[in-house]
Amino acid sequence: MVDPQFTKRPFFSAHKAEAVVLSTFPAKIKEYDMCPNGCMLFSGNETICQGGSARYKANSMIPSAVVSYLPLSEQLASPFHSKRIREMLRHRAQRDADPDSETDVFDGHVYSNTMQQERQFLTGRYDIALALFVDGFLPFRRSQHGSMTIVNVVILNFPSQERYKCENMLQLSVILGSLKSGALFKFSTPLLDELAVLEDAGMTVNFPNGRKIHAKAHLRLASGDLPAASSLATHEYHSSTYGYRICNIRSTPTIIHAGRGTGIRSVHDFEVGNMRPNVA
Repeated sequence: MVDPQFTKRPFFSAHKAEAVVLSTFPAKIKEYDMCPNGCMLFSGNETICQGGSARYKANSMIPSAVVSYLPLSEQLASPFHSKRIREMLRHRAQRDADPDSETDVFDGHVYSNTMQQERQFLTGRYDIALALFVDGFLPFRRSQHGSMTIVNVVILNFPSQERYKCENMLQLSVILGSLKSGALFKFSTPLLDELAVLEDAGMTVNFPNGRKIHAKAHLRLASGDLPAASSLATHEYHSSTYGYRICNIRSTPTIIHAGRGTGIRSVHDFEVGNMRPNVA
């Protein structure tokens, strides 16, 4: 197959075209061994997962399943070489907040309180505020084993009309298969390790002319759809004996008859406590 507009050069094969695209992408893919049943990401010398599945295929060192990860730091560093992107990254530091209105995440009290803490965040003009979003989905109908979980990052520094455009979002990983309860954090180990470095030491971007830009990155939000949010909170399910990872209170089945409920609990109840509805 030949296109005359390209001086009769043949088109790349699908394999070669994919290789060329990957070679030009700013981040190099890293692969990690995972449990084929989605219960954990293997690290170290483990050969058996918690559910009893083998890390490698029989009589070989070939992983039973792998998950690909695009390093966050490499994806954050590459856009610095674009003048337009650098200007958008400075939007957070240069914007003027209106005390009488809230039009962006940086106008909220959570961000304001964070900036007033003893250990301040986002002090440099190129420091990056990140939001992590996780979403599970079924790419095929009537599929019981074809679920996927996509992990992506939004750069909050960008103007609100730019940050959610596809070309400005960072895709970190697509995890194949259904994740077991609490497994999301185990699969996030490479990301959490990177964030620890980016928040503490940061990264330095070197330019061909000798210029250097140092920046830190801080995760300010983690969210997703309801199943993903439950997984982020390591919530089991509503009838679990111990609902959350940090909860050591054993749940007790209770039947609330019509007309005998406690009503809607106020914010004041949760802040100072109210023993009537047992909000301590």
